[in-house]
Amino acid sequence: MKDDIWYDKDGCLSRNAMISYCIGGRGVGKTFAYKEWCLKGEGQFIWIRRYGTEVKKVQKNFLNDLIKEGRIEPDEFKVEKNIVYKGKEVKGYLLPLSKALLEKSVNYSDVTKIVFDECLLMPGVYTYLQEEVWTLLELIETVNRTREFRGEQPVKTICIGNKVDFDNPHFAYWNIEETDKRYSWGKGKKGLVLLENYDNEAFKEEKRRTKMGQLVAGTPYGDYAIENKALLGSTAFIAVPPDGFRTYCLYNVKTDGRVYGVWICDDSNWYCMEKHVDGRPTLSCSIGEHEEKRYYMGSFKGIAKTIASRYSVGGLRFENAKVKTDMMRMMFNFGGLKRV
Repeated sequence: MKDDIWYDKDGCLSRNAMISYCIGGRGVGKTFAYKEWCLKGEGQFIWIRRYGTEVKKVQKNFLNDLIKEGRIEPDEFKVEKNIVYKGKEVKGYLLPLSKALLEKSVNYSDVTKIVFDECLLMPGVYTYLQEEVWTLLELIETVNRTREFRGEQPVKTICIGNKVDFDNPHFAYWNIEETDKRYSWGKGKKGLVLLENYDNEAFKEEKRRTKMGQLVAGTPYGDYAIENKALLGSTAFIAVPPDGFRTYCLYNVKTDGRVYGVWICDDSNWYCMEKHVDGRPTLSCSIGEHEEKRYYMGSFKGIAKTIASRYSVGGLRFENAKVKTDMMRMMFNFGGLKRV
């Protein structure tokens, strides 16, 4: 099989971002490439998945694909519990992001790379962590400590995901907008937060020839798995109140440092917008950002459920994708909305 069908990590790494999101179609070799980079490169690495159950599965087969392809020798590395060894030396750590805050006292002075595999979620069993990007930044800070004070390079973080959608907590946090460009930067974070929107026509052509490719051709799954189109559309329910209709702010919702207003409109829809009204009841979505004269959403889930019920019957709109991402996460966490 031709080498040019597989993902090439060099373009992403050469841009030297602190955090890079490598997003693309299934099976193009993103995880394989960065796993080899971790194992064969200088320094130690941390390989993270979101939950401990995922890490346990990774521990069993972390080395298998590289051994099968002859990239490493069968006895060159070994995995014991959550540690990867090269001979007797520690090479890396396999950690769940959900437990990252417990790692604050651990010394990772030799770690130069962090890889977050499957950073974007398909609909299904798992959900994003509450304050997920904050938790990732806590881990990066734990690893970095004061190394830049000493003139050392900061740890490089790679987040790998399939092209599920652009409405997710990570892109919302960094103001990453939907684009067809291969490389783009988070708004205001040029040189620091990179999006690699990877596409490979040679890979897609090979996949189209397979029986699996022929099976899913012309289906939404084929568009996602082969044609590299986002699986979940980002434009559904994106709208602002139409001109000439009156609106009234019911509540404010604060999440990830952003405050949104929930507005009722004469057109019978509710609208979630960046515009909000001081003095209206404001609900905090985390204890960390809860303040005086506000309500904690965890104790007032009835409001979240009311908003979620409006969404369930098609009566909720969002000003833009960022608002939609944050408010959808609030409804999943507090409003009883289920991923299916």
